Amino acid sequence: MKSEVPVALLFSLLCWNGGLRADGRTEQADGPSITFGIVHEGAIYASNLSLSVCRGDVFGKEIRIYQINQGIQLSGIHESIDFPPRWKIGGGALKFVDASPSPLPGARKRDLLTFNIPLTSIDQVITDQQSTQPASSLGPREVKVFEFSALLEDERRNDNRRNILDYTYEAVRRFVSHRDKVTTPDPPFADYEFFYDLLPVKKGPCDFVVLASEPLQEEIELTRKDTIFPLSNTGKWQNAKEPLKPMLGFWHKNEGGQWALVDKVKNPCFNERFHVFPDGTTYYFVTDSGKVYVSKKPDKGERKLEEVWIDKKRPINGAITDTASGKTFLFGAEGNDSPKLFYFELSEKPELCEFERKSLVDTKLLPPLDIPTTYAHLLAADKKIKIEPKPEPKPKP
Repeated sequence: MKSEVPVALLFSLLCWNGGLRADGRTEQADGPSITFGIVHEGAIYASNLSLSVCRGDVFGKEIRIYQINQGIQLSGIHESIDFPPRWKIGGGALKFVDASPSPLPGARKRDLLTFNIPLTSIDQVITDQQSTQPASSLGPREVKVFEFSALLEDERRNDNRRNILDYTYEAVRRFVSHRDKVTTPDPPFADYEFFYDLLPVKKGPCDFVVLASEPLQEEIELTRKDTIFPLSNTGKWQNAKEPLKPMLGFWHKNEGGQWALVDKVKNPCFNERFHVFPDGTTYYFVTDSGKVYVSKKPDKGERKLEEVWIDKKRPINGAITDTASGKTFLFGAEGNDSPKLFYFELSEKPELCEFERKSLVDTKLLPPLDIPTTYAHLLAADKKIKIEPKPEPKPKP
């Protein structure tokens, strides 16, 4: 599996708002627990919703804030209020995943769909708008909303285009609902032991890293060529007495349109939401509880996870990746009110750089753009990254 590193500055802010359960696992919040952002050619992208992304041109002379909506006007697609936003930039597109609640009353199934918006389309629409309405005419916090429903390249749940997340989620949902006797018509997404992240690729929507039941993933892999519905109602797996055994599975969609499990980590050490940072064949995982793990491709044998940062008093709460240099920086603090913060370059042996909270630049921006912007300014001031405003394109005649 080869994943493309987008030619941009990728920012991913992980907002930790979970707690530790009695069995040692992280309790997920009802709402989104991970917010992503991208600093790209002088603009910052960030999101706290499942079907919208804000873009702020905050490194130029003028402040422009745009909200990019995808799919809200499409039939049957809805904003999921409890689904963690999943999106990245890669392959020349902004890639999204949404868990759209079922429109049927009492339904216990959601559709996970993947959407792509070409970056050239976004740039052109914004450029045309700028030519007719300069930023000076907008208020400092006024947001211009753009709909890209007509430009979406969406992956519908039909034929062989069904998302591997939809396969896995359906299997996990059935298993957990049966095991825990779930009766709520539309239970929160976080009730299920199913977490994932996406990896953009050059061709196709994206690859996925999925944390779910190992037996279910293996059964899906065995049956994926036979039918788009890998599990029947025989009750074979529903009667399992053992709890779910989590496994990190790396899934890739081949040229024939079939999903394949191309790599895996049998003992992931955690069972919570995460964000993955690829570095060649090495993968770094940052969990919602602020822990960091690394998985290197071994010469022989299976992949394993090794601890990089396990500090309960100082959990990681943010990460910035400079794809131009290939460096990733993680941020953390002892608490929300702590005057001292720290960051370090993501590596197997972190070296901390401490700084005062008061040194962060107040951009006076609203969420979700406020914190990503302050961290980006800090790294630029420390000469860890280089940010240049994007040249103003000429509108179409």
